[in-house]
Order: sequence, then structure tokens, then C-alpha cells
Amino acid sequence: MLLLSKPLMEKKPIDPVIRAQAVALHGAGLNQVQISKQLKISRCRVQNTIKQYEELFRYDDLKHTGRPKKLSDREVRHLKKLVKGDSRLSAAKIASDLTSSLPKPVTIRTVRRYLKDLGFEYVVKIKKQWLSARHRQQRVAWCTQHLSWTHDD
Repeated sequence: MLLLSKPLMEKKPIDPVIRAQAVALHGAGLNQVQISKQLKISRCRVQNTIKQYEELFRYDDLKHTGRPKKLSDREVRHLKKLVKGDSRLSAAKIASDLTSSLPKPVTIRTVRRYLKDLGFEYVVKIKKQWLSARHRQQRVAWCTQHLSWTHDD
């Protein structure tokens, strides 16, 4: 029989002011249960707050570390400049351009993710026939010939 455990609950952040109150109450001689009832937070949170303060002498959370970003701010600006310069480029073409200009390889998925974060959307452009100067002149000539047309014509 396979037993499934409940997913672990994430800790809700506690305001540094409440943490300071918990440490002060502990210093005043209250136990963890009394502090948790008075501040309406769990006893475990009180215990962790006191322990954290005793080790680090701070009430706020430490900065959470994680995987570093693939592109720096400068490289993101370069990506944005590439897209604004020629908006018809595909993500694959942008990725190859970035890979050639940057010291590290950049995948298509990375480019798409950064473009999404920058607010760009993928849209299929409507294909239109190219208008030459002669075509424009012919259109203007047709319009001037038919200026007198009405709804009934």
C-alpha cells in the first residue's frame, strides 16, 4: 500500500515587527506557547524566530539565493534593442545573434522567456503585397478618377 504524504506547507512571512515582539517577550520571561497565543502565530514560528535572532541578531529574512540569471541587465537591454530594431526576427534568429555576440550560449527558450518578461508578444503578421512606387501612383490615380462616386454608384 502506497502512503501519500501531504505536501509541505510553505511558511508565511512574518512581519519583522512581530518577530521583534516575540524576541522581546521571550527576553521578558514568557515561554513560547504564551508568546504564540499573544501574537497569534504558531509556536514553531516563535521558536524559529528566537533561534534566528540568537544566531544572526536580525529580525528580517535572509536573502534567498537561487540560480543566477542567464542574462545580465546589459545583455537584456541588448536583446531589447535587437527586437526593437527588427521586430520580424524569429526567436531562433535572435538566439543565434545573441550567442554570436555574447560569450555564453543562449537558447531559444531563454530568448522567449526574456521577451515575455519584457512584454513582447508573438503575433503572426498579416501578409500583404508589397506596394511599389508605381502601384501607389496607380491607386492615387484611381481614387482621383472616382472622387465623384456616391453610395448609389
